[in-house]
Amino acid sequence: MPAAPRRRISEWGSSRLAGCRLPVRSVRWNREELMAIGLEDLIARLGAGIESTPGVCGGEPRIAGTRIPVWTLEQGRRLGASEAELLCDYPGLRATDLVNAWTYVAAHGDEIEAQIRENEEAVSLSGTGPSKARPASIVKTPGVCGGTARVDGTRIPVWQLVEERDLGASEAQLLNSYRTLTARDLVAAWDYAEAHSEEIVSEIRHNAMVS
Repeated sequence: MPAAPRRRISEWGSSRLAGCRLPVRSVRWNREELMAIGLEDLIARLGAGIESTPGVCGGEPRIAGTRIPVWTLEQGRRLGASEAELLCDYPGLRATDLVNAWTYVAAHGDEIEAQIRENEEAVSLSGTGPSKARPASIVKTPGVCGGTARVDGTRIPVWQLVEERDLGASEAQLLNSYRTLTARDLVAAWDYAEAHSEEIVSEIRHNAMVS
């Protein structure tokens, strides 16, 4: 039986994968495994990797041991990011984490859809769009991203951008990973991080402790 064609990765994606140190494994279960267990048992096994903690990521379901919300991964997938690209965007993730995320989305579709919609509405209210330019600013809102500093109109914390930059992500890669961001947003994030370095370092350390 001929082998299935490999999934094509964009030229830009290939360059990103070249710098990815994590092994990219298939997140698909084989047919025998799926037939051997029931759907509820499957969800129970995989869903164990998702947790929700008050005060962390606004209490939204996230990958256990991280501050990566499930809705963020699902939104990235809808925007066309492959599983391999997501693993490179989030170095702390494993292939099994994506399996857990997709299983959670399948079982809690309405919840994840609502969280994605809330983020999109926040961006819309801030005036982001092809014909509108919103001023770049950093804000703090109790109950949103745990009250940490974030880019206005999004749920993207400043500490997360700084951490990814420190891990080697270029500004071009960040803008491609976070489609709602602009170059001005990154400038605002870097300025905030420079002026509040102890705060950002503390947030990064706290995230490392969680993971």
